[in-house]
Amino acid sequence: MMEQQAAKGWLKNFNEKLVLITSVVSTLATIVTQVVKTYKTGFNDVGILIAIDIVNLLILVYFYLKIQPEKFICRSELEREKLAEILHISKSKVDFNIERVNTLVSQICFSIGFFIIFLSFFYLIQIIKDYKDLWANVESVLSNADSIEDLFDSSSRGAIYFIVIEFFENFFNMISAAFVYICFKVLYDTTLDEENHPVISYHGTVLLLSFYFIAYIWVIFNGIPGLNLKYSSHIFRLLCGVYNGFAMSLLFGRLTSMEYFFKSDKPLIKQSFIKRFYYYGVVFVLPLYILAQPMYGVFYATEFGSNVVFKSLVFTICFIGKAFFLVLLLTYIRNRWLHAYLHNVLANQSLPRGISNDFDEIVDLD
Repeated sequence: MMEQQAAKGWLKNFNEKLVLITSVVSTLATIVTQVVKTYKTGFNDVGILIAIDIVNLLILVYFYLKIQPEKFICRSELEREKLAEILHISKSKVDFNIERVNTLVSQICFSIGFFIIFLSFFYLIQIIKDYKDLWANVESVLSNADSIEDLFDSSSRGAIYFIVIEFFENFFNMISAAFVYICFKVLYDTTLDEENHPVISYHGTVLLLSFYFIAYIWVIFNGIPGLNLKYSSHIFRLLCGVYNGFAMSLLFGRLTSMEYFFKSDKPLIKQSFIKRFYYYGVVFVLPLYILAQPMYGVFYATEFGSNVVFKSLVFTICFIGKAFFLVLLLTYIRNRWLHAYLHNVLANQSLPRGISNDFDEIVDLD
């Protein structure tokens, strides 16, 4: 019976991996086909941009449906005693820690869910912008305008439409990054009180976002001395990309530490291919995904040549990075590796203080 259940579990995991790999391969094949088509037409066709926008959106929808909070439970008194023995805690502490860990995982899934939702709106706006090829129609107008008031004077409705839609584009991108940062805070700060009720603070995040958007609106209406509206727009896009990279670097740093935590003489990942997949993903793919974020700010800089080529490369890297990040997170949650990591953290959170109290070589910072 147990062998049959194990076989069914293996088959289910295999089918899910097969579907994911097939979707990634078919997506990349679509991108390559569109690149060849676009190359033959002299990069006049923006279909490649729309194709990449769509596959980025689809991967978000797929993982939004997949990533759900999983619970870690002890099914018997024997399991509860075993967990207490492994973590060197009392049995009364076990139930408390289980509830706390499950609540923390729910907070992470909540944050990732909103990250996906707001980033999906970002890609929907990208589809609209690329379909209408807005930048090509407004670049010269924005180069000769210092603020949006100049656009009203010239009756340039297309340029005004571009500024408005770009504001919402940056809005959704910034909010999605904020939820990535909140996800990091769940893993780094204390976000639950002693009764396991949420006490996470959003004050710093709300303050930063408020400052960004107030400054953004002020510049749109008043301009920056010595800069036209085109370069002012570049600046706020660049700040948005930097904030994305900042939030992701913090979260990915925590995820990388978890990956290191599960390296042992008896690792939880036994297949050599899967181990390499996660290793190279953590070491190369996630850092590249972070580095690609500031590139969002220079999509329309003519110094980089064709906007179609540059934006396609950046969004392709983002697609690969995003897919791996969500696969990694889904694996941590479904396999309860994240739960095991958090149990270890909770059980040993007083260990550094205990070591520093017993050894004079470890000095407190006054």
